[in-house]
Amino acid sequence: MSKQTAVRIPDETFDRLQALAAQTGRTATYYIREAIETHLEDLEDTYLAEQTLERLRRGEEQTYTLNEVERDLGLAVCMPLICRKSSDAACPNTRYR
Repeated sequence: MSKQTAVRIPDETFDRLQALAAQTGRTATYYIREAIETHLEDLEDTYLAEQTLERLRRGEEQTYTLNEVERDLGLAVCMPLICRKSSDAACPNTRYR
């Protein structure tokens, strides 16, 4: 099912849209829908990122380094040819699988 809506666009944008539709044989509605669908996900991602950044600034979110994530997931391995330490967590030369 689809819904109908109306938008106001500048005359120049309207003219460009009509020219594109005429040149390609597609409708202006097709290009409006394509533009919305293409950019809506980007807008959602941007909004989510801005919200997360604000939570980080307020101290409500925690960040983790890649090394911490890989270590916590059990992906850290010590490279014995580089480091002689016995513990992966203590090894400054830890590499990951």
